[in-house]
Amino acid sequence: MLQSKLIVLLNTFSAKEWKLLSKFVVSPYHNEHKDVKALFVYLYKKKEKFTAENVSKTILFVAVFGEKTIYKDAKIRLVCSYLLKTIEEFLVQESLKIASLSKQVLLLKCYRERQLPKHFSALMRLLEQQQTKLSFQDANYFLAQQQLSQELNQYIEQQQNRYLEPNLQELSDSLDAFYLINKLKCCCAIMNYQNITTIDYELPFADAVLQHLSKNDYTHIPIIQLYYLALLTLKENDKEAYFAELKQTLFQNLTKLSLHDLQDIFVLARNYCIKKINNGDAKYLNELFDLYKIEIKEQIILENGEIPPSTYKNIVTLGLHLQQFVWTEQFIKDYKTHIASVFSEDVFHYNLARLYFEKKEYNKAIFQLNLVSFNEKFLALDTRVLLAQAYYELEEIEVLYALLDSFYAYLKRKKNIAYHQIHYLNFVSLLKKMIRILPKENLKKEQLFQQIQQKKMVEKKWLLNKWKDLK
Repeated sequence: MLQSKLIVLLNTFSAKEWKLLSKFVVSPYHNEHKDVKALFVYLYKKKEKFTAENVSKTILFVAVFGEKTIYKDAKIRLVCSYLLKTIEEFLVQESLKIASLSKQVLLLKCYRERQLPKHFSALMRLLEQQQTKLSFQDANYFLAQQQLSQELNQYIEQQQNRYLEPNLQELSDSLDAFYLINKLKCCCAIMNYQNITTIDYELPFADAVLQHLSKNDYTHIPIIQLYYLALLTLKENDKEAYFAELKQTLFQNLTKLSLHDLQDIFVLARNYCIKKINNGDAKYLNELFDLYKIEIKEQIILENGEIPPSTYKNIVTLGLHLQQFVWTEQFIKDYKTHIASVFSEDVFHYNLARLYFEKKEYNKAIFQLNLVSFNEKFLALDTRVLLAQAYYELEEIEVLYALLDSFYAYLKRKKNIAYHQIHYLNFVSLLKKMIRILPKENLKKEQLFQQIQQKKMVEKKWLLNKWKDLK
């Protein structure tokens, strides 16, 4: 039972949700089965920790029917099924509390079906006023507009007054906008995903949508215009012009989009820059940096107040590459408390060390690296690499030897880092060879160069630069 749908679902509930669910289950309006209540009461008592023993079917059977009742598997399975359905009804009710407009549209439908024109008209006016006050028009906005237009259309038709226009234009426009937004989103997601996969998707209406948008002005609906431009950067030939327009339009409409749509479009714009950078177009490093700066300034980069460690690291890497040291240091410190990881302190110290390393403040870098706990395996690996680089730059050869030896032994013990193991081992072995080469051993220098060029490893570019200094 521990892996049953019922127990797995209950394991996701917070303390607050348990209390609300308790009121829901015991209410005779929502549940009339005393057996279901008995089962819930037992599970409520065990909610802190379900185990294979305390939620076995035999234990649950006794909790519901008592010890004197002969065990029947079908009976306890039926009660569990009823409780699961009751919990699902609870989740729907809680979702409706959040989706207040959906609830109001259902009420509007009830008024229309009961032929209560005053009730219907008053609620319709209220909902239309609420719509006009919304700060942005996303897919949900146009879905709501379509639902309201649909109800108004059916209400007018119900009057059987052929002189009243049945609200068809508003119904059609809202439906078109809702479709276009979602179709463009879907096309962008597919074409973006195709860059990293071999799956071939069919998009039979994509060209028709693009043709329609090219001939009709949708600048009054920024979200459509933005996804349209994003799709053009993924699909058409003159992508740079479309990217420039996308960026300009995006920056002009930051307050007119939901956070989710802003994050989605910024990711598409960033991916375009990253693709150009990977193809050797260095000017897009600054374009990417501009995008990140706006996302940070407007706090678009945060998801529920947090930033993924990978995104945090990517921003630091870009800032350091562009030698934006002051800005990058401020970002590292300002967003320390927003890092979405149990290892947030380690992530902070490691990235601050990278900043000091790039500024050639190697002792400061070493101090920060020594504060990293080594609890996260890949962060532990990268920390050791950066320590080795810092010791090399300081010409602390004895300390470096000891670090490389211990690092090598650590890597040989590690069996759960897959292909990464060889990349780190190659770095260690080749750095060892480099510090052993004497000034006049030119043949060994050339052999080392060939090995660095041929092998896969971390920090290859840094090793090549140190080889040039050696040469």
